[in-house]
Amino acid sequence: MGISMSKTRMTVAIILLALMFCITIATKPATSQARPKLEVETVQLEEPSKYEDISKKKLQQDKEREENTVVVSNDAKLEVEMAEVKVTPAPPPPPPEPEVPASTQDAQPEPEVIEVSHQVETQTPPEPQSSTSAVVAIAMTKVGFPYVYGAPGPSAFDCSGLVSWAYAQIGITLPHQSAAIAAAGYQVSVPAPGDLVYTPGHIGIYAGDGMVVEAATPATGVIYRAMWQDNPQYIRIGG
Repeated sequence: MGISMSKTRMTVAIILLALMFCITIATKPATSQARPKLEVETVQLEEPSKYEDISKKKLQQDKEREENTVVVSNDAKLEVEMAEVKVTPAPPPPPPEPEVPASTQDAQPEPEVIEVSHQVETQTPPEPQSSTSAVVAIAMTKVGFPYVYGAPGPSAFDCSGLVSWAYAQIGITLPHQSAAIAAAGYQVSVPAPGDLVYTPGHIGIYAGDGMVVEAATPATGVIYRAMWQDNPQYIRIGG
């Protein structure tokens, strides 16, 4: 029985020691946890002179800005000279154009009357070579006279009126119509002064050297000038 009690006491003592060890472990601060490691990374600036230059430049700009700054006192007064401005009024608008009544809008304009001066610069015609070539000199006396449609002369002419009037002065009677005059003669290939230059609707008198005297238009009247036709017919009157 004494041995049994000793074992019991020993067991209790072991249990108590185990409890005390556990309590000690529980109350002891944990030393196994790793403490945070503070790592300081050293950064080495490259090219320190570059940043020094930037700092100096910034200081220089600030200095120049201060020198260029004008400080104005709070009680300073700014005097402004007032100039007199004169304004010219705009001209009044033009009056509106009168409206044309609808009844007159479709009316035909009156024909324009063209006056032709009798003073026209002329060239000297060639000398007549036959009785019919004298017609050239006769027609030239009417250069500058006006052109009037249907006029037979002697103060105004149309193209066939000038031809028939000039030939009448040498005793040859011709009709007052260009196609009828052309039919009264015969066609030649090489013209001579006094022959007629005919194109459908117009006729003149050949004056030699490629020139013609004719009553052309109301704008020109009777005129002496170079032939302008491309393919005219040359008509000879009489022999």
